[in-house]
Amino acid sequence: KEEPIALTRKVKYVKRSIKASGLPDGLVKSWVDLLSDVLKINDDRNDVIHGAVTEHEEGTGAATFTRRKIGSASFDFNARTLNAGDITLIAVRANKLTTPLFKVAVALDEFYRVQRGQA
Repeated sequence: KEEPIALTRKVKYVKRSIKASGLPDGLVKSWVDLLSDVLKINDDRNDVIHGAVTEHEEGTGAATFTRRKIGSASFDFNARTLNAGDITLIAVRANKLTTPLFKVAVALDEFYRVQRGQA
């Protein structure tokens, strides 16, 4: 099977593989939780980066970011109101995941090489 390209598909693929790996339950849960956090933070990031500001609440620092849902056949939109603190929190959470994400990247690279018989 080919490597998925989209992050969401990669995470689903890896979660299935980890669950079927025979690793101890505690380790499987740790990996699955980490990968779930990655998707949540990626979704938050996408709201800010790819969303358009559609409303601004004067004097509050809050704005509504709206973006079209990827892969949607119709024009479904995701709208979230975020203030400067929310955006800062998203950045801090993403930053905290940086080190574990590098570990995930190394593990995925090794996993794919094993799958291809190149390890």
